[in-house]
Amino acid sequence: MQEAIQKFEALLRRVKKLHYGDVKLFEVEKKEAVMLIGHFLAEKKSYQKDVEEIVVPENGNANKKTENLWIEKQQEFIGLLKLVIKDLKIREKKEIGKSQNSDIADEYRKEIERIKNDAEKDLMLAKNNYNYLKRKYNLLEYNYKQLKREHNEAIGRKRLWTIYAFMIIIFGTAILIFDAFVEWPWFDLHDRNLYLKITSILFVAALLLYVPMRKNRFIFLAILLLGGIGALAFL
Repeated sequence: MQEAIQKFEALLRRVKKLHYGDVKLFEVEKKEAVMLIGHFLAEKKSYQKDVEEIVVPENGNANKKTENLWIEKQQEFIGLLKLVIKDLKIREKKEIGKSQNSDIADEYRKEIERIKNDAEKDLMLAKNNYNYLKRKYNLLEYNYKQLKREHNEAIGRKRLWTIYAFMIIIFGTAILIFDAFVEWPWFDLHDRNLYLKITSILFVAALLLYVPMRKNRFIFLAILLLGGIGALAFL
């Protein structure tokens, strides 16, 4: 019985080490489990049936859903192996109880306890490692998304400021050309033509600031400046 327990525990450790995508290795471990059950627990046909019904997804279309399904089936296999080992240990305990040699029985009990403690330690260690790696992965994924969003925002702001500078150059050049070459007696003889020029330039600059800043207050400022131009021109 001890041989059977050791073989199933070795199989359990190998199954725990499988990773997503190890489909062939998973099938190999399934076949060995069926063979061991048939050899040591021939009367337990349900164990063999349960093992054969565990099917992991192929890794052709890898996504979160198939990965979760893989982990679920792996845990199902692990749970079934633990059940088999527990069954074997119960049988062994019964055999030890029937033994007349108390010393041998004590040895068996100590060995069983040692194996149980080792298995619990391995399980706890594996669980802790999994939780640590999962937290680390989530943190890295969060940081990556943050950096990507900040990078995209920086690129977008740079592009908008470039557009803003280009438009300022175009409108500034147009105003200079108009002022230098176009004769407009009403404007040239106006008492407040200097203030009209300054206010017009501020109006254009404030209006175009909406492009990179995307804030409505620049539109309101431009409207106020436009009202100031009207007041300077007609009052």
